[in-house]
Amino acid sequence: MDKTGAGEDLRKSINRLKQGLLINDTRIVLAAHAKINTFGSLAVQPIFDELDKLDLKDIAQSDVVNLVTGLAIVLHDLDEDKSRLYLDKALEDGCDPAIERVFSSLRKFSLSNYLQKEHGEILILENKALGQNGKATELVKAWLEFLPNEDIAGISRLYIIDYDANLDFAGYHLGYLDVIVLVWRVPLNRLNPLRAVEMLLTQRILFHEVGHHCLDHSEFGSDPKQEKEADNYAFEHLGRVYPKLRKFVRALMWISRLGTR
Repeated sequence: MDKTGAGEDLRKSINRLKQGLLINDTRIVLAAHAKINTFGSLAVQPIFDELDKLDLKDIAQSDVVNLVTGLAIVLHDLDEDKSRLYLDKALEDGCDPAIERVFSSLRKFSLSNYLQKEHGEILILENKALGQNGKATELVKAWLEFLPNEDIAGISRLYIIDYDANLDFAGYHLGYLDVIVLVWRVPLNRLNPLRAVEMLLTQRILFHEVGHHCLDHSEFGSDPKQEKEADNYAFEHLGRVYPKLRKFVRALMWISRLGTR
């Protein structure tokens, strides 16, 4: 294919990606994302151009949040170094809180910094900075076994990232990419008296985000009805895992509910 033909094919793929992001169609997004990746460095500037068209400081609709986040993720997949320059500038200039949350997390993602292991069709990526050497992944895999297969079907990636006091979330779900991000606060030391409580809190957050996934939510924590539905899902399944701790689980859920999206 000549340069003109390749440029037109790339433009069509980017427009297809934008369409999928705006209507929240995962199949369109993933197909377009994969196609854009085949262009490599040629796609970097066109994605920059699309992002530059958007006002990051005033975003009122969730579909536009999807659009910005999706384009930024594609850029990050294409060129992590150039992506960080863009993310740093966007965060320095200021942006909508929903975008700021995602950009702050995205900036920390580099595949070279993650241990990778599969759980069925889910790729679990554990940040090496945790110092867990795969132990966090093994716990998450064990927790996922408690959930129905149909509820976790379709999750493409599950990131386990290190705790940062500047983060305003303990986990979130990117519906259009079927991605879950989980902040890890479980102490490595098995003798730490808080370990059991932090494990239960983290398991609750994971179940909450899976609830968003299987219930097809997409409002980034801004819809109280969706948050309550995800909370109910988490409580129902934690109650089955720990039937004698239902009251304690309910209390923990009230403590941690503000940390999820």
